[in-house]
Amino acid sequence: MEFRDTDGEDQDFAMLCNRLDSALDEIVGGKFQRSQYEQYNQRDSIHDVIVVYREGEPIGCGSFKMYDEDHAELKRIYVDPLYRNIGLGSDVVRRLEAKAKIKGYRWCILETGKPLEAACSMYKKAGYKIMPNYGQYMDMPDSICMERKI
Repeated sequence: MEFRDTDGEDQDFAMLCNRLDSALDEIVGGKFQRSQYEQYNQRDSIHDVIVVYREGEPIGCGSFKMYDEDHAELKRIYVDPLYRNIGLGSDVVRRLEAKAKIKGYRWCILETGKPLEAACSMYKKAGYKIMPNYGQYMDMPDSICMERKI
């Protein structure tokens, strides 16, 4: 596996984000159900991205953006279904945390959803704890917000 640092303009990252969106549409019951979240997942505000490659093919990604001076918000974590359950998602999260720490952040936060059981499980195994919903997710009952000190 090769892990490349890039940014939100990366075309492989864009393609993987499209796959993530399609997968989310299936899990949560279509684009309409997910539409309230789209505005918070735009790539133009994401500058720190990792894309994972296997034999030159992009198979996973993750990113973070500044939430405030102490908190980096993890965004767009995705692993191709063929490569799940081997720790790749956790590896991406750890690498993102390391990058965030170097940039001076003390915490990583994230938002996931109740229907995303596999994601919730992975984040919990990575040491993330449920916190009160923050910011734009405060009034979204299907959101689950999590945090971890880095």
